[in-house]
Amino acid sequence: MRCGLKRLIYLVEGDPNALESAESIKTACMTTEILEGFDVQRTSGLGDTLRKYGYLTQYYKSLANEEEHVNFPICPPFDQFIERCQELR
Repeated sequence: MRCGLKRLIYLVEGDPNALESAESIKTACMTTEILEGFDVQRTSGLGDTLRKYGYLTQYYKSLANEEEHVNFPICPPFDQFIERCQELR
């Protein structure tokens, strides 16, 4: 939460309904989204997760190229992100 990223995504892979702890998982997802401010996204499995990562990579790469995002970056460069995270406890 303190790393400086503006839009935090929490990815849940697989079908929580297929597990005995389905209600706990659903409650945790809702809490993470509502109280913690994450964008909870679900994928059906590994292939879907890899496609999602590919899409997000291309999406944020295209935003980084837009002039309006130069002064207000959505996602800091990796070295700045690592530096900021090292300052955190």
